Amino acid sequence: MKPTGMKKWYPLTLSIIAVCSTNTLATGETETPYITVSGEAEVRVVPDIVVLTLGVETTDDEIANARRINAERVKKLIALAQESGVEPRQIATDFLEIEPVYDYHDGHPQRKLLYYRARITLAITLDKIEGFDDLVVSALENGATHIHQIQFRTSELRKHRDRARSLAIRAAREKADALAGELGQVVSRPLNINEGGSNWWSWYGSSWWGGGRVSTMSQNSIMNAPGPGIGGEEGIAPGTISVTASVSVRFEMGPGGTPGDH
Repeated sequence: MKPTGMKKWYPLTLSIIAVCSTNTLATGETETPYITVSGEAEVRVVPDIVVLTLGVETTDDEIANARRINAERVKKLIALAQESGVEPRQIATDFLEIEPVYDYHDGHPQRKLLYYRARITLAITLDKIEGFDDLVVSALENGATHIHQIQFRTSELRKHRDRARSLAIRAAREKADALAGELGQVVSRPLNINEGGSNWWSWYGSSWWGGGRVSTMSQNSIMNAPGPGIGGEEGIAPGTISVTASVSVRFEMGPGGTPGDH
């Protein structure tokens, strides 16, 4: 006779399985050893284009007046740029805003209208760098209230990007050969390739411009190589812009031989 009121307990076993990732690829019935490396490259380029981003801000008690005054100043800046040889297609309105500005300070149980503000951002592209500083000074003297950005560019960006990409691939191959060689291995054919970032950077600090409210937008900056001097008493040198590329390549790897044989 079986005893009653008793429960039978069984031991519970927890199994922890450690999975280790190995550098092999399953190809049919065999596994192909591989190595994955990254390659980066940077190309320094002397710029030949400059983009000025100017801001015009006006305020008035009447919204119509704020808008009208702002438009008049912008037209004056456009005419100034065209007189400097800038074509209409190289001038664009980047940003437009008209808004009321209120006083929310303590002592005002309800918001109080202070004035209306109109703001326009104008982007002007110059196909030559010489003399751009004179245009900036003239813009500040003729209605521009902000210099948001002075950005140097190159007209051959595609060519320099292709070169940076080619150098990045070469760097990846050299790295793979070096790493595999230290382990007595050689790399052969690439199994796959992924492109990472392909970017360019330029920077120009414009805080030295006087006669107006000046600000600069933050950018990644590289400006430590000298460039050609340009117009103006300051003798501004824009330096170089940096064009970068990065890749990730997976190579087949095997024993013996001389690194780089394929």
